[in-house]
Amino acid sequence: MKHRPTTHRARLNLSLPSDLHAALAKLAEKGGFKNACRLLKSLSYAYVRYAIQEAEKPRKTPTVHDEVSEMFDEMLGAGLRSDVSIIAEVKRLDLDKIK
Repeated sequence: MKHRPTTHRARLNLSLPSDLHAALAKLAEKGGFKNACRLLKSLSYAYVRYAIQEAEKPRKTPTVHDEVSEMFDEMLGAGLRSDVSIIAEVKRLDLDKIK
């Protein structure tokens, strides 16, 4: 019996719905991957690299003023801002002093 060298690998058994597997297989073929498993392995490496980089980035806790301003800016972008004068007045408040 041939002795196999020890590797630092772990196996992952993954069950997928057949429609998801078929979609992954099509994506794998279009992307030049051998099969859906190779595609998922590549995506896993990419995600882990990304997640590690994001976790290492310094985070700044936003102030209340910044959060409220961002919220109103998002509402403006979504078309939810019906009375601009009221919103402008609220944004002028010094929200950093409110606790």
